Amino acid sequence: MSKQYDLIVIGTGMAATTAAAKCRAAGWNVAIVDYQPFGGTCALRGCDPKKVLVGAAEIIDRVRRMQGKGLGEQDLHIDWGALMAFKRSFTDSAPSKIENSLEKQGIDAFHGRARFRSPSSLEVAGQLLASRHFLIAAGAKPMRLGIPGEEHLITSDRFLELEELPQRIVVVGGGFIAFEFAHIAVRAGAKVTVLEQLPRFLRPFDPDLVSWLVDRSRQIGIDLHAETSVEAVEKDAVSYKVRTSTDTSGWYTARRVNEDCSGYKILIEEGSERILGAHLIGPHAEEVINLFALAIRANLSAKDLKTVIWSYPTATSDISYML
Repeated sequence: MSKQYDLIVIGTGMAATTAAAKCRAAGWNVAIVDYQPFGGTCALRGCDPKKVLVGAAEIIDRVRRMQGKGLGEQDLHIDWGALMAFKRSFTDSAPSKIENSLEKQGIDAFHGRARFRSPSSLEVAGQLLASRHFLIAAGAKPMRLGIPGEEHLITSDRFLELEELPQRIVVVGGGFIAFEFAHIAVRAGAKVTVLEQLPRFLRPFDPDLVSWLVDRSRQIGIDLHAETSVEAVEKDAVSYKVRTSTDTSGWYTARRVNEDCSGYKILIEEGSERILGAHLIGPHAEEVINLFALAIRANLSAKDLKTVIWSYPTATSDISYML
């Protein structure tokens, strides 16, 4: 025989526990279900632990900005292992605290995946529960890319659990979470590249403010690439390789002459960022390739070419987007 409730909530994040508490306070018989540790994204895999990491990154940033302006040179760095241990002092105890709070309010807690068996009942860990109402507040899953090697990518959840920070990180996507983690990682000493398939980073936000943030991000060493799609992730003995493609048909140089066959491939040495080779197709490729030949001959790096102020609109003004 199934147990009867007025409301069953699926998920234990802020929205779920708030709704459960308000309905219980109104006299309803309430149950809550989650197959993961109680607490949801914000308390365990998002806002709270991220802010702990942001706090350390902010200290590094403030000290670096004040050096020479009242502060002497400081060899200040983030101890990633110690920082993650500090983060766990917030997250490890959260599930039991939340479950105890639910119990005190008279809300029944169930661990396991909820599977609907009828419009008015669901099953959790072999137990059938019935209810007049259901609230699904289980959050969302990261979008699947459908590319070869996708299994090598990790989500934001996993980033917040890394025991060691990799020396080099590629972030797929240019939204606010990508920028938050990129700024944390670069201030912790990692080399960070952000790849965004759309023409602009942080698309929902004001474009002027975004442009300032993009400039600042590049100043602190984050390598940003818009209009760049990830085609595959490959693993070798010691590292991963991310294969990308860039749609250049929307660039002014190509659009001006209505050419939709346009693209490039630039070979850059890992570590030194030295230009090793270049393959171009499209308008003015025969002219632009000479600049890459000069860069190779003079041992120039991608960073060297990025700092050049190219006249615009010209074919060479596309170079900063190629690197």
